[in-house]
Amino acid sequence: MCDEGFPYVRLSTADIHEFSSVKISCETPANSPVYQCYFYIKNKKQEIKVSPPCELEYTGADVLRWTGGKPPAIVDIHCYYTAYERGTEISSSESDSAQLTVLGLPQARLSVSASVVQETDTVELSCDNTEELKMEMCFFNKYGRESNSKVSSSCQLSLTASQINVWSGAQSSSVRITCFYTVKNGQNQIPSPQSDPVTVTVQTSTGDIFTKSIYIVIYIARQASCR
Repeated sequence: MCDEGFPYVRLSTADIHEFSSVKISCETPANSPVYQCYFYIKNKKQEIKVSPPCELEYTGADVLRWTGGKPPAIVDIHCYYTAYERGTEISSSESDSAQLTVLGLPQARLSVSASVVQETDTVELSCDNTEELKMEMCFFNKYGRESNSKVSSSCQLSLTASQINVWSGAQSSSVRITCFYTVKNGQNQIPSPQSDPVTVTVQTSTGDIFTKSIYIVIYIARQASCR
C-alpha cells in the first residue's frame, strides 16, 4: 500500500528473457478513486503506456520494443495515476523506479548419452535450454561450419559411431560439436547462443582411440542482418 498518495511499481520478476513475460503493476492507495494508470521509462517519458486496470503484461520482446533497445537491457520503469476530484482529473505524484533486466535467449545446452562409444554403438544427442522455452528447430554442427549441419525439430539426434565418422569426414582425430536452437518471433526465427562443446570418443575394435571432438557451432549468420 502507498503512503500519502504515492504509487509504486511492482514487478512479478526482476529478470526476464526476450520470450518470457513480466507483470508490471502500478500500486495505488486503497482509498484513491483511480481513473487510469500511466507507465513510462526513465528518460523516455513521452513513451507512455496507459492502463485502466493499472497493470501491464509484457514479454521481454515487448519491453525492448518499448525502449528501442537490445538485450541485455536494464529498464527503469515509473508510474503515476489519475483520479477525479470534484469533477476534475488530477495526477498523482510519480513513483520511484523499478528496475527490470531483459536478457537475450539463454544459451543452448548440449548433452550426450555417452562420451565414449564403440564402432557399433549409438549415441543420443539432445539440445535444450535452461528456461523451458518452446524451441522451433535445433541445429547440430561440426567443425564450426554451418554447412552439412544436422537439423532436428525434436531437438534430438541419434547417431551411430560409423555415422559420426562419416559426418566428420575423417578429417581429424578431433571433431567438436555444439548445438543451438531457434525460437519463433512472428515470421522470424531467432537463434540462441551456441552451447558449450561436447566430446565424443569413438573407440575402434582394435583398441585404437580416435577422439572425435564434436563442436556444434552456432552460426548466427542472419542475426546481425535481422537486428
